[in-house]
Amino acid sequence: MTIRNLFLLFLSAVLLALGPASAAFAQSYPTKPIRVLVPFPPGGPADILARLIAQKLGEKFDRQVIVENRPGANTIVGAEMVANAPADGHTLLMAIDSTLSMNPSLYAKLRYDPIRDLAPVALIATVPLVLAANNAFPPNTVQEVIALAKAKPGEINVGAGAIVSQLGSHLFNAMAGTKMVLVPYKGGNIIVAAVMGGEVPLIFTSAAQVLPAWRAGKLKILAVMGSRRLPNAPEISTIAESGVPGYDVFAWQSIVVRAGTSQEIIARLNAELVRIMDLPEMRERLLALGLDPAVSTPGELAALIRAETAKWSKVIRDSNFKVD
Repeated sequence: MTIRNLFLLFLSAVLLALGPASAAFAQSYPTKPIRVLVPFPPGGPADILARLIAQKLGEKFDRQVIVENRPGANTIVGAEMVANAPADGHTLLMAIDSTLSMNPSLYAKLRYDPIRDLAPVALIATVPLVLAANNAFPPNTVQEVIALAKAKPGEINVGAGAIVSQLGSHLFNAMAGTKMVLVPYKGGNIIVAAVMGGEVPLIFTSAAQVLPAWRAGKLKILAVMGSRRLPNAPEISTIAESGVPGYDVFAWQSIVVRAGTSQEIIARLNAELVRIMDLPEMRERLLALGLDPAVSTPGELAALIRAETAKWSKVIRDSNFKVD
């Protein structure tokens, strides 16, 4: 027997021995308190969702599950902390679309790599986005917006807050052949006040932020940015249905851990998250927060990250998009 064959035989024996040990470790997980890092200040939808999940995980595991708010730098602060945490499944990150699919193209010196440093556990929710307008704005459909924007290139301003909404405006221009001008805003409440007050005629923003004003007749929602209509307002068509085929933009939230965490622990976390997000009371709370429950396998989340990274890296490059 050659030295190479002896080495391979030894390696196989080691892997076989480690297999049961790894499974046993996963069964004993967690062995200490779990931290859920939320890269946002307290009080927002992501923070509320994290605390709901933490409560349910704590009840199931009979361990303390602590939510820590680590806001800063478009979720980079929290992501770096998890990227540098032990790969043992005891530090989770509430990661959003920009954390995993946009930041690598937005920042030249990003100190974490979503693929190399973080491992997907589960998609947990999507956030429907809409195109809304001031009541005095003449167009009432997406096709009318496109026609007006083409007749007045560079003259129509559109407001957006979150990075995904801002990039969504650039993608709209690219796919519809328009040249509307992006006006960035810092927060959701500010942007809704801006469109109702006439600062900008149009906004791309989350459905939850504008549905109350829409129901009160204070503004109009022209279309949903994603590929599916809103379950609580199915009469509103999508942009894809209304003149821009293939347009599909939505925000999303997920749970990831440090890369290198055992697949057994990731599978156990995924199973618990799927169970939690399927609870009737959880689904009810999410809908009240303006979120759509949407769970996935780790592989499905990885595929989403790859697809979104490819899409947004092109938009960022083509539009020369910069963050402040």
